Amino acid sequence: RTDRELARGIRDVAPRGGVDVVRRQADSGIDVISDGEIGKIGFGLAYYGRRLTGLEGREIKPGEPGWMSARTGERIEFAEFYSELDWPAPRERVVVTGAVRYIGQQEVERDLQLFRAALTEAQVRPEDAFMCVLAPGWLEHFFYNEYYENDEVYLFALADAIRHEYKAIVDAGFVLQIDDPA
Repeated sequence: RTDRELARGIRDVAPRGGVDVVRRQADSGIDVISDGEIGKIGFGLAYYGRRLTGLEGREIKPGEPGWMSARTGERIEFAEFYSELDWPAPRERVVVTGAVRYIGQQEVERDLQLFRAALTEAQVRPEDAFMCVLAPGWLEHFFYNEYYENDEVYLFALADAIRHEYKAIVDAGFVLQIDDPA
């Protein structure tokens, strides 16, 4: 299935799944609860295409990875581990073809509402609660830059855009985890 098809399915189950994720964390004794990143699937157009401008999908050419992180040192070093994951092979790659700007105000508000609702429905009052958003340097791993003149300008454009999501989470009273798995 495409990233968009997967995301449509996740968006339908995210409200129920969020409650389960919150409840399981609390039942396990975790006192700093996360939203479980239930609605974040694929990191491609299905998710970030609703949050950022300048992104387009195009079919992957033979021998071309679907995302830049597919050829990182980590994936090369731990190739056996990654080969055992049952990830669907992407059929398209996300390409930056225009200025990257944030347009995801409604999306992040939906995420915040779902998390608040999950905490309430699960009857969990954690010591703290947090949400993860990818760091600009990690977002760069998923989008091929064909617009910006160099990596530095491109990375700063991503940072300027995604800071709106960071701010929305903090302003909502949640802890922000800027996620950079590299």
